[in-house]
Amino acid sequence: MHDVFNFPVLRFSQVVHMKRELNFYEAHDIADHIKNKENLFFTKLESWLQQEGGVEISKSGEKIEIITRDFPIVGFPAISYKVKDYSVESRNGVTVCAYGYNCKLWTRMSLLRINDGVAFGLEPEKVNEYFDFSKKFAFQKTNIIKKIYDSTLRELNINDDFENPYNLIVKTVNSSDENISDLFSRIKEGKISNVKEALEDKQYADALNDYFKIVFSKRPNAIDHKEILGELKNNKYLKLNGQYSDDYCSIITIIMGESETEFTGITFNKNPEYTRKIPSERSSRETADSYARFL
Repeated sequence: MHDVFNFPVLRFSQVVHMKRELNFYEAHDIADHIKNKENLFFTKLESWLQQEGGVEISKSGEKIEIITRDFPIVGFPAISYKVKDYSVESRNGVTVCAYGYNCKLWTRMSLLRINDGVAFGLEPEKVNEYFDFSKKFAFQKTNIIKKIYDSTLRELNINDDFENPYNLIVKTVNSSDENISDLFSRIKEGKISNVKEALEDKQYADALNDYFKIVFSKRPNAIDHKEILGELKNNKYLKLNGQYSDDYCSIITIIMGESETEFTGITFNKNPEYTRKIPSERSSRETADSYARFL
């Protein structure tokens, strides 16, 4: 097992379906009302964080904003805090959709430090512990947004009930293993066509095995590359995807379920200083954008 991972990011999104279809103007009206509830949101959030043992709570100097792409997105300012062993930067938002598309309530949690050390040089076990914690934490945090969204609908006389929400969980992490960097270079050059081929190459097998220990974190025993290949071949609910450009590459494993779909991405990074431009942040954002917009 190698301590090569750094700065994991979890993005949790509840996709909520409304029985009544919103139009474009209603979606913008809802977004404007939610924007005006910034102080209410942070009051409730800080109170809840303190109940959960959160300390060193601080807001960024950012302003709440509404960005319109296909539909309005309300982005709350980032907030930093420490809870248990984790120092986290986090952000919440709401995508208010219309014309049959579903609303998305989301939380991003980026790990900056564990105890007094930078979140760099982590073993798969430590990454899994953080993802287990942050998934549960993000679910509770997203519920604060959900209550504000629900109260906004009532205020606007949009009487509707959410049907069972569907969860999207995006987990991304960087590796500092040079074999991962080399693998990405060979994929971009067309010398390796897929991950299955890479798993059969001894140079990359160990590095990818560490990544798949995060993908298959619920397995009680270690999983080897033969088991991984078997899963990729036989499990129709498991898919592999990738993202790459001239300066960036990532591998994404997708596991689909009845109530949630989980994406686990690996990228390459050797910089021991966190910034929002690190690859795991980019992979998290682009993965969520790529899939959520079709729901």
